[in-house]
Amino acid sequence: MIKFFCFFIVSILFSNISYAQEVALSGEEPKEVIVRKIEKNIVELPLCSDEKLVAQTKEFVNEYYKNEQLSNIYDRRRKHFILSNIDKYSPENIENYKSEKTRPVSDVIIDTKINKGVLEENMRLCKNLSQNKEASNVYLLIFSDNKNVKVTIINLKKNHSIEDDTSFIYK
Repeated sequence: MIKFFCFFIVSILFSNISYAQEVALSGEEPKEVIVRKIEKNIVELPLCSDEKLVAQTKEFVNEYYKNEQLSNIYDRRRKHFILSNIDKYSPENIENYKSEKTRPVSDVIIDTKINKGVLEENMRLCKNLSQNKEASNVYLLIFSDNKNVKVTIINLKKNHSIEDDTSFIYK
């Protein structure tokens, strides 16, 4: 009975070996090998301190706020802080923006990676240098989108969502 049980256990263990493992254990050369080559096409993106990027961002934000109706003093004050601190940006490490704590920035990064198929290597995250941190933190997510460089402004609205159209094409 014990011999049968041991044989049964050994046969179960070795029945789960894949074909690749069988070939490796037998020492034979495989008949066919499939190799997939994945190319990472790294795109050159503008730096956070790029003057043209900053100018286009200012122009977009000013135009955005012309069309936006601000109903309370908090939103008007926030607009003032954003417009007065939109001149300078520093690069941020995207790795630091992958948790629940860093929402909505992490949401936009994940959405861009999944829905637009953009590699993390082809993204740059910039954060404005603001004195009033909480009220006016604005982020720029710069990435390649169909041979264009697209800039998404995150936190332009107080309650930012992924569906917000706060993007422009960098020219």
